[in-house]
Amino acid sequence: MKFTAAQSGCTWNIPVGVGAVDVLIVGGGGGAGFGGLGGGGGAGEVLYSNSSFNVVPGDTVTLSVGKGGTGGYFGSDTTQWLNGLNGDTSAVTIGANQYIATGGGGGGGNGGSGAISTGAAGGSGGGGTSNYSGGGTSRNSYSGFTDTGFASTFNSGNGAGGAGAGGTNTFSTGGVGITMWGLSFAGGGGGWSNGPGATTFGGGSGGAGTASSDHGTAGTDGTGGGGGGGSAGGSGLVVFRYLVDTVAPTFTSAIVPSGGSTLVLTFSKNLSSTTAPTSAFLVTLNGITDTVTGISVSGTQVTLTLQVGVSAALTVLVSYTAPGGGNSLYAVQDLSYNDAATFTNQAVTNNATAKTPLTSSIALSGDGVNATYRSASTITVIINGPGKVRFTIKGKAIPGCQAITASAISNYYQAACTWKPSILNTQSLSALFTSSNSNFSPTSAIANILANVAARSGKR
Repeated sequence: MKFTAAQSGCTWNIPVGVGAVDVLIVGGGGGAGFGGLGGGGGAGEVLYSNSSFNVVPGDTVTLSVGKGGTGGYFGSDTTQWLNGLNGDTSAVTIGANQYIATGGGGGGGNGGSGAISTGAAGGSGGGGTSNYSGGGTSRNSYSGFTDTGFASTFNSGNGAGGAGAGGTNTFSTGGVGITMWGLSFAGGGGGWSNGPGATTFGGGSGGAGTASSDHGTAGTDGTGGGGGGGSAGGSGLVVFRYLVDTVAPTFTSAIVPSGGSTLVLTFSKNLSSTTAPTSAFLVTLNGITDTVTGISVSGTQVTLTLQVGVSAALTVLVSYTAPGGGNSLYAVQDLSYNDAATFTNQAVTNNATAKTPLTSSIALSGDGVNATYRSASTITVIINGPGKVRFTIKGKAIPGCQAITASAISNYYQAACTWKPSILNTQSLSALFTSSNSNFSPTSAIANILANVAARSGKR
């Protein structure tokens, strides 16, 4: 995007799909001095960013393009013999920061009975008249930007870089301009010439005409070039260079840190702080849903706050459902509003250090507490981790049930023992579980039940 017309308070909205821009700012060119030995105008300061600015589509950038300085020659009035005026500044405001490129210095005026003077300081200095020095530089410097401008060290002859030429009677040319991003700009203006016109460099222009009363060519607008031979400088330039980003961020990994209270998702690109609601995420711990209560975004990561803290040894899975089917303002998205896709049951690295509480429950087959004298009943224990179970009745091991290995079933473990009661009335049954995983605490648990043993109905 290029802005070349002199203006102030202009705004530009960052287009959809743009997450970063490079910036080029050129001040307005200085005007050239009037007279047979008038100096050329200096080019505007050039500022260009060394790295891209991160931006958000829809954000507003404010800018101004500096007007070229007025030349010392006004129409047919040859009694003025004036200096050229400095070009106006160009500026860009991104967020809270403003970056300003200084306008080029005006050239010194000279001729007949008029004043004789030096060139003015600016982004690049204006050329001085015969026996008077050229202008120095007065540039701005910002972190992350390169600034370019040249002092006009000559009072006659050619300028340096984008500086204005000094006054002379023959072929006084402005300094060469700059070429960047396929654009040429910021050349110094040529001095007044009583002979053939001076050579043009970049946006600058040399003097022209066949007599001392003939003025030269103005600097080209939109280049920040200095004016030549008493003419105005060209308006400045603001350019934004960018690529439209259409690549969506992709999920790369997930981890529960040692504290266990959060789950951190990492994506392939920097993300927007405008993100998905907590309801778009599903986190399970050993198959049981853990509610997401908060969400935050930083760089490439989304951090989910969990209602139930994660402990060691739990299997953690995470799923994400893109709101609106992957085209929503409130979704996990990059700085260019490209939405991340839905994913399901992605494995999470569990680095939680807290040990998992060991839990167990016990029940009899049938209604859970009643058994029949000398009839087979199944005692079932459910626990939340692997290990072995020892079944006992009144503290004594039940034959064949001294060390039953718990089998994995879905999100829990189960062990069973077949028992034929040999005594009527109430019996005290216990199951002692010993975990084989050190991430559980405590490492053993006991489950108890009082079984009601009734007589059989009918004969054996």
